Amino acid sequence: MPDLSPALHVQVALPESCALRQEQGVEAIIHCCGPNMNPMRHDSLEGDYTRGCEELGKTYDALFGCYYARATGA
Repeated sequence: MPDLSPALHVQVALPESCALRQEQGVEAIIHCCGPNMNPMRHDSLEGDYTRGCEELGKTYDALFGCYYARATGA
């Protein structure tokens, strides 16, 4: 899986044989990575909450945009 930065997403289609797909009808999993405020990690925003809020908004836009497109076939 590629490294994800905030506002990006990856869709992973579930195989037909997957129990989650067979029993619950889940066709795909959407992976997103939100902004990181943990100073112990290499990609920390180091307390920059203005940037963090912007990145979080972009992450949610990507997540729900992807979900909407899958749900509506858009």
